[in-house]
Amino acid sequence: MLSKTPPLKDLSARPAQSLFKEAQLYEATYKVKWVKEGFITDSTEIILEDGDNGPLFFYLQPEEGIPQHQDIAGIVQNGDNNYTLMSGVDVRLINETIGDTLFLVTGSDGSFIFEDQPLDTDYLFSVGNVSGMSTFKNVPYTTPDEIEIEADTINDHFDAVLKTIPATTTPQHIKDTNRQGTVLGKWLSSIILMIRLTTRKKTR
Repeated sequence: MLSKTPPLKDLSARPAQSLFKEAQLYEATYKVKWVKEGFITDSTEIILEDGDNGPLFFYLQPEEGIPQHQDIAGIVQNGDNNYTLMSGVDVRLINETIGDTLFLVTGSDGSFIFEDQPLDTDYLFSVGNVSGMSTFKNVPYTTPDEIEIEADTINDHFDAVLKTIPATTTPQHIKDTNRQGTVLGKWLSSIILMIRLTTRKKTR
């Protein structure tokens, strides 16, 4: 049987907990208050009766004007084709704090957006994976620890311009190609042949 006269007791819930374990409660009316940064401080009254009262649920309301997340967005363009927008390009965002990796592909307008990324978090940003074109890989970015104005809830400065990777050419490659009869190779061979013929005529 529960007593009608509860003693004064601090029943402050520990962070991320909603269950008071092994607390000696009595049949009475209690006032429950919650405080969490970024949320409205509020309270309500509950009545505990003799027996099992079941679980109690409390819903925290975020404070207005204090965003807790930031969107990361941008567009991808082809730098070798009049900066046309590129669709279907792989975009990756790694959350270094918890190790999660998010994947997206650009839309028909070349755009992408990673919504609701937590504040004060380290990220690595990558875009590319297009055959024959440049890639941006593991570009570091840290979301701000707080956002004071609505405009900063999105960072849309992650634009990327991809360009064609030049073919690698070595002196040996040029030599091998010329031997196989390219225009340059044939022209050089003709010059050498003319010099040899001229030399032979003079010696006679």
